[in-house]
Amino acid sequence: MKIAVFDTHKYDSEYLNLANQTYRHELVFFETRLNAQTADLAQGCDAVCPFVNDTLDAPTLQRLQHHGIKLV
Repeated sequence: MKIAVFDTHKYDSEYLNLANQTYRHELVFFETRLNAQTADLAQGCDAVCPFVNDTLDAPTLQRLQHHGIKLV
């Protein structure tokens, strides 16, 4: 599964890559926060991993759905 991970810092990506060794998902890291304007970055992914400061309002979720995101 290809997963877009938003609002990440270096320590986030290091930990998530370590935790992912067993599952071997393809993680794509973005420093930017997820919102309706940045949701297009997830194009080509199957899922998104938001963090607490990301915006998951209706416009953001609609953009993600438009790009075929099936899991948040």
